[in-house]
Amino acid sequence: MAHANFAEILLERQLEATEWIERSPPPDCDLTELQDYRSQLKAIQKSKVWDDVLRLKTPRFARR
Repeated sequence: MAHANFAEILLERQLEATEWIERSPPPDCDLTELQDYRSQLKAIQKSKVWDDVLRLKTPRFARR
Protein backbone atom coordinates (compact mmCIF):
# COMPACT_ATOMS: atom_id res chain seq x y z
CA MET A 1 0.00 0.00 0.00
CA ALA A 2 1.32 3.45 -0.87
CA HIS A 3 1.97 5.88 1.92
CA ALA A 4 -0.95 8.32 1.82
CA ASN A 5 1.25 11.40 2.12
CA PHE A 6 3.48 10.39 -0.81
CA ALA A 7 0.55 9.56 -3.07
CA GLU A 8 -1.36 12.67 -2.02
CA ILE A 9 1.65 14.88 -2.79
CA LEU A 10 2.13 13.10 -6.12
CA LEU A 11 -1.52 13.70 -7.00
CA GLU A 12 -1.33 17.39 -6.10
CA ARG A 13 1.80 17.87 -8.20
CA GLN A 14 0.28 16.03 -11.15
CA LEU A 15 -2.79 18.28 -10.96
CA GLU A 16 -0.57 21.38 -10.86
CA ALA A 17 1.51 20.15 -13.80
CA THR A 18 -1.50 19.27 -15.93
CA GLU A 19 -3.11 22.62 -15.15
CA TRP A 20 0.06 24.37 -16.31
CA ILE A 21 0.16 22.30 -19.52
CA GLU A 22 -3.51 23.04 -20.15
CA ARG A 23 -2.86 26.79 -19.93
CA SER A 24 0.05 26.68 -22.41
CA PRO A 25 -0.06 23.35 -24.28
CA PRO A 26 2.82 22.14 -26.46
CA PRO A 27 1.93 21.96 -30.19
CA ASP A 28 1.49 18.15 -30.26
CA CYS A 29 -0.43 17.87 -26.97
CA ASP A 30 -3.73 15.96 -26.97
CA LEU A 31 -5.83 18.04 -24.58
CA THR A 32 -8.62 15.45 -24.59
CA GLU A 33 -6.27 12.87 -23.08
CA LEU A 34 -4.94 15.45 -20.63
CA GLN A 35 -8.42 16.47 -19.48
CA ASP A 36 -9.39 12.82 -18.99
CA TYR A 37 -6.26 12.30 -16.88
CA ARG A 38 -7.09 15.41 -14.80
CA SER A 39 -10.64 14.19 -14.18
CA GLN A 40 -9.28 10.82 -13.00
CA LEU A 41 -6.88 12.62 -10.64
CA LYS A 42 -9.70 14.76 -9.25
CA ALA A 43 -11.87 11.67 -8.69
CA ILE A 44 -9.04 10.02 -6.76
CA GLN A 45 -8.51 13.19 -4.75
CA LYS A 46 -12.20 13.21 -3.84
CA SER A 47 -12.32 9.49 -2.93
CA LYS A 48 -8.94 9.55 -1.13
CA VAL A 49 -7.99 6.08 -2.42
CA TRP A 50 -4.33 7.02 -2.77
CA ASP A 51 -3.09 3.72 -4.25
CA ASP A 52 -5.09 4.51 -7.39
CA VAL A 53 -2.71 7.41 -8.12
CA LEU A 54 0.14 4.97 -8.61
CA ARG A 55 -1.93 2.84 -11.02
CA LEU A 56 -2.83 5.71 -13.37
CA LYS A 57 -1.23 5.75 -16.76
CA THR A 58 0.22 9.16 -17.57
CA PRO A 59 -0.82 10.84 -20.82
CA ARG A 60 1.32 9.97 -23.84
CA PHE A 61 2.96 13.39 -24.22
CA ALA A 62 4.23 13.31 -20.62
CA ARG A 63 6.22 10.09 -21.14
CA ARG A 64 8.86 11.35 -23.54
